[in-house]
Amino acid sequence: MTSSIAVIPARGGSKGIPRKNLAPLAGRPLLAHTVDAAKQYGRFDHIIVSTEDEEIAALASSLGIEVDHRPPQLATDLAKAVDVVRALLEARAVPEDGSVALLPPTSPLRTGLDIQRALELLKGTAGATSVVSVTEYEFPPTFALARDGEFVRPAFPEQYASGKSQRGEAPALLRPNGAIYAASVLEFRRAGSFLTARTVGYSMPPERSIDVDRPFDLLLADLLLSRRAATERG
Repeated sequence: MTSSIAVIPARGGSKGIPRKNLAPLAGRPLLAHTVDAAKQYGRFDHIIVSTEDEEIAALASSLGIEVDHRPPQLATDLAKAVDVVRALLEARAVPEDGSVALLPPTSPLRTGLDIQRALELLKGTAGATSVVSVTEYEFPPTFALARDGEFVRPAFPEQYASGKSQRGEAPALLRPNGAIYAASVLEFRRAGSFLTARTVGYSMPPERSIDVDRPFDLLLADLLLSRRAATERG
């Protein structure tokens, strides 16, 4: 029997913002906004918060979400989200014809409709094996400068020399925005990643692509969520 699983990785430790996943955002903990989006999508058979932290586990349970108590070795600063997903799939013996989505709680502006559209894109694109949400770089990477002692220099001097650092001539490049990753369980296991040989990119605008890592990101997300709420109230 196929199974559709959403994994929300939410460990207790964080450096930029202490206890980040519990940090208040628009009157609710940061984690709750991703739980809301997963519930709004409405088609996951299981929504699972993976954590080693008892307070986060209690919050997830209070929101009606399953909890996976991850081992300490998967809760360090060096632990990767894909390793958390892999361990969870193995522990629960999820069948290979199922699907898995990774929804980091640091993307509180992502909506249930974003999840729906990303998964529809994956299903509707011939040959696609995974989907990753993306947004355009604010500035082309060829604009980058690197420090050289007391000075700065072009990080990509060849592009500067050829004129490709100009905004109009630089290629439009995308970056993962950290909001949505999804694949079939079979393809995820084969690739060991959500980036496979045939990954499609679901485009999201910058105002829904905030990845909360610093206090400034949290402030910006709060302002954008407040604006969204005001618009929805009319």
